[in-house]
Amino acid sequence: MSRKFLKFFLVLILVISLTNTNRKLNASTKSTVVRLVGISFSDVDNSAVKHLAGINIESVPVVTCAPVASDAPIVTEVPIVTDAPSITDEPIATKKPKKAKVDKSTDLSDIPKYTLEIMNDLGIKKSKQKDFYNRICDISIKTAYQESRGEPYKGQVAVIATILNRLKSKGFPDTPEEVSEAYAPYKCVTKEMLEEYPSLKKALQDALEGEDPTRESLGQGAYYFYEPNLCSKSAIDERANIKTKCRIGNHIFYAIWDK
Repeated sequence: MSRKFLKFFLVLILVISLTNTNRKLNASTKSTVVRLVGISFSDVDNSAVKHLAGINIESVPVVTCAPVASDAPIVTEVPIVTDAPSITDEPIATKKPKKAKVDKSTDLSDIPKYTLEIMNDLGIKKSKQKDFYNRICDISIKTAYQESRGEPYKGQVAVIATILNRLKSKGFPDTPEEVSEAYAPYKCVTKEMLEEYPSLKKALQDALEGEDPTRESLGQGAYYFYEPNLCSKSAIDERANIKTKCRIGNHIFYAIWDK
């Protein structure tokens, strides 16, 4: 490519730029072109360029630029947040409805049906049954500790069953405290003392569910029991006429006292 053609090519680019933008070169720009191209700016005209370049300048499409507002805000690059949480298709966790609180003072679900029937027969109000049941449990297991902690398991169940049998019968008081007065004092028994005989807890549960080892032998549940080895001769003589009785361990159980 000749030097002369290169100069006119540069002038061609300049003329096209001026034609498209409809702007005039200022003095400093003209001098720059003269210095770079090596010709006088006035020497260049459209016809010369058209002749040398072989193109029609008028046919060049005009591209106009939208004016840039001087007071337009500068758009800067928005930083990409790399630690933003990603959106997934996982379902949004919803709060589960809170369960209604159960009033333990009136919750009777842990009371065996057999014992619940006894309380209903006694006319204990539903609002009082939980407390009444707790009293039965406390007094029965402590009485069993005093009367049968060294007895076989069936003997422990039978002792507790006599308390429940008395509560069921109309011939005895209708509170566990009153029906237990004839037995050895139970109030002095502590939790630590009961822990030494874990079988008493199971015996209590079985009796509360209706188990009674004396029922089969006597035809009904026992109301009384005694231990001959600890009774005086007169006490034994008083019970000599008892016809229906059964022995479990060291205790003799009976329902009817035939004097």
